[in-house]
Amino acid sequence: LEATLDAIIDLAGAERGMLLLPGEEGLVPKAWRGFPAGADAARFAGSTTALAQAMRTRRPVVAHDLSLESALAGQASVVAGGLRALACLPLVLGEEVLGVAYVDSRRPGAAITRIDLELLEAFAERA
Repeated sequence: LEATLDAIIDLAGAERGMLLLPGEEGLVPKAWRGFPAGADAARFAGSTTALAQAMRTRRPVVAHDLSLESALAGQASVVAGGLRALACLPLVLGEEVLGVAYVDSRRPGAAITRIDLELLEAFAERA
């Protein structure tokens, strides 16, 4: 899981990330980079709005400059975290969402092309 997360962080040009899987109390981090050691779901400091949207729609949520994304820019988790770019990829098997790969950055990222998105989705499928 750590190697997959590292690849997603690198491809997305992100600073940190998490792979979250369902647990007894919601999504639980199973691998993370750039978050404090011992991070848990109660202290998830990313965009909860993007996380919920990816889970609900079963589609990736990607933004290379959150200040341009009206649905995310003003959200408390984005503002509090100083987030500027993110990618949130649902881990889907058939109709079931098994978890989420989430990466973000406090600086704007490079625009993610269609090929980049396909590669990100492939890494998420591998996870």
